[in-house]
Amino acid sequence: MENQSICVLLVEDNPADARLVRELLGELGAAIRLLEAGSLAAAMTRLAESNVDLVLLDLSLPDGFGLGSLTRMLAVAPTLPVVVLTGLKDDELASEAIHLGAQDYLVKGEIGGYRLAQVIRSALERKKNERELRQLKNQYLSILTSVNEGVCVIGAAGQVTFANPAACTLLGFELDNLLGQFFHERVHNHKSDQSPYPIEECPYYQTLRDGIPCHQQEDTFWRADGSAVPVEVNSSAILEDGKITGTVIAFRDISVRLHSEQVLMSAQAKLLEREYFLRRVMDNIPQHILWKDLNSVFRGCNQVAAQSLGLSNPEQIVGKTDFDLYPDPAAAQYFRDQDDALMESDTPLHHHIEQFSGQDGKPVWLDIDKIPLHNLGGKVNGLLITYEDITARKLAQDEREQLAAVIDSSPDFIATCDPDQHLRFMNQGGRAMLGIGAEEDLSSLCIRDTHPPRDYRRIAEEALPTVMEKGVWRGESVLLGRDGREIPVSQIIIAHYGESASPAYFSTVMRDIGDLKRSEAALKQLNETLAQRVREAVAKTRDAEYLLVQQSRHAAMGEMIGNIAHQWRQPLNALSILITNIDLDYQDGALNQAALDDYQQTANRLIGKMSTTIDDFRNFFSPHKQPQSFSLLKAVQDTLRLIEASLRNNGIEVALNGAGDISLWGYPNEFGQVVLNLLTNAKEAIGERNIAAPRIEIDYSAHEGEALLTIRDNAGGIADEVSAKIFDPYYTTKRGGTGIGLYMSKTIIENNMKGRLVFRSISGGAEFSISVPQAEAA
Repeated sequence: MENQSICVLLVEDNPADARLVRELLGELGAAIRLLEAGSLAAAMTRLAESNVDLVLLDLSLPDGFGLGSLTRMLAVAPTLPVVVLTGLKDDELASEAIHLGAQDYLVKGEIGGYRLAQVIRSALERKKNERELRQLKNQYLSILTSVNEGVCVIGAAGQVTFANPAACTLLGFELDNLLGQFFHERVHNHKSDQSPYPIEECPYYQTLRDGIPCHQQEDTFWRADGSAVPVEVNSSAILEDGKITGTVIAFRDISVRLHSEQVLMSAQAKLLEREYFLRRVMDNIPQHILWKDLNSVFRGCNQVAAQSLGLSNPEQIVGKTDFDLYPDPAAAQYFRDQDDALMESDTPLHHHIEQFSGQDGKPVWLDIDKIPLHNLGGKVNGLLITYEDITARKLAQDEREQLAAVIDSSPDFIATCDPDQHLRFMNQGGRAMLGIGAEEDLSSLCIRDTHPPRDYRRIAEEALPTVMEKGVWRGESVLLGRDGREIPVSQIIIAHYGESASPAYFSTVMRDIGDLKRSEAALKQLNETLAQRVREAVAKTRDAEYLLVQQSRHAAMGEMIGNIAHQWRQPLNALSILITNIDLDYQDGALNQAALDDYQQTANRLIGKMSTTIDDFRNFFSPHKQPQSFSLLKAVQDTLRLIEASLRNNGIEVALNGAGDISLWGYPNEFGQVVLNLLTNAKEAIGERNIAAPRIEIDYSAHEGEALLTIRDNAGGIADEVSAKIFDPYYTTKRGGTGIGLYMSKTIIENNMKGRLVFRSISGGAEFSISVPQAEAA
């Protein structure tokens, strides 16, 4: 403790507790003069007789108890620091005592001499700081009432309702000649270059209109004698019940700015050094705050800044430099150079936006302010740095700009208007529709100006009432271009609400449907002749399909004639041999009745086989008019029997693989024609390519109500450029081919039997798969 004697008044009715306090203070050997009082009344007498520096107050006294004792003591000695010394250990009571004005709350038996002395010293220091702060506040109040800065109050209409003496002196007006005058017209009607200053550009009237505070580092006001005075100006709105009723304009001659800044900075420095509550405020605001000295060594920061830099508390930043805080030396050097330049030039940096990479690699935008600090002599002695993370705001701004760009680039008409139907905004697509210039002012345009009279009446009488009731209206309308051209459009109108129940504004989107209208007219005309054209097309299609069927049937008949020839060749040879044998037996005399009967039976058997072949081919080509259930296995076996001789003569091995039989639903002969066509194509491909061991495999199976028949060969396959067209009508790669076999096969399977016929290339050959419904699943 300091050597200067301190007078402490102990208000305690318990002699033992009083003795304990005396002993604790006596142990310190400090220059403390202790006065004692056993009641509040005795304490009041002591206070009147002696110059007491601090009061130690017990809350349990003969003439006072609890917080009432504290309240009475503070009322009598409001300027003295009071420390509660009580036997009541109660956190809630302690908090209330501190709130009422006690400097500290001590519990008897829990403190030592050193702690007591420390509390006394801290209480005295805090009370001293409070007195100085109160004096400083009184000084500011005096400054506000007698400040050399000019202060004018402007009413809602723009007239001067108040001006302080400094304002009258600076502007050269008598107060009576200034009150009631329009501030802008009398004081701010010209710029510094003497060019007219339109009132709509005046930032102080923007404050009056919109409530946006304004700070002008440099502006020009005009005195009563017409001379100019350069001023620094602040304006802020006056709000009553949430409405702007005026604005306060404070201004001063720039020549005194430096002195005023020095005074302000000095006062701020004292407040920052002496007032703990400012630290609390600073640590709880979202902005990052740091300050450094002239050597770019950090002297402090707030809690938010400390956390962002990886420090556990603000004190850890003291003595560090940018190179201690930033792992990237280039970034540290950048900050160091920038800060040194600002301090050297004594130039503040306001709202400087910079982009950095966050810890996750994503971009982060900071709004940075850097202000040089000055000592009492006006020299720069450091730098105050504040920054705020505006990433969310920046991203939202970018999104708004992107949305605005999208809206402006749309060819549709997009616009907004206020409830009085005056246009607020129109995109470039809308301007192009109406023939309005890209930069032309829209403030004089109304909805009425953009529609023909008859169409505007419909909008006013139908569309807008619907929007007011339901919030949206959709329909068709007509736009009116400046050249008189009427543009049919589809339109939507939407009401947008703010805080009130009435719409704040309306938006509309319109799309030019002129081409659509012309298309509808053409379609209407087309529909009038469509029926006749459909009948003609159907007739042509029917004729073409009939021709294809006939061509397919003739092609199949040709194939069958060849197959009949193969089937009959063997029995005809056998008949020829039989006739020769009869002749030889006759010449040799060996032809008797028994031999003749045997020859006759053999001939009849051969002729019967040939007759059966004729019946098989005739039945195969007999069409079925109604779908029916039939055997897949029998249909395949019947088809193989028709061409078995041809296959055998070409040396082709045929493998039929499957378990049991499968019933199909459809047309058995048409199905057989498809199988015959696929087998014939495979046989011809094998014959053309002279395959060493020709083979055709036929597999059949059933799955989930469908039968699958697969026919594959080893004829070398089909080229990709050919396989893409094999089902097209009249497409063929065979010499003399018709190109309708596979087309008709696909038509039979997919149209007549509701199945699928597909092709795929396999290793060394081709594979065709037929899938059709089973009889029970049809």
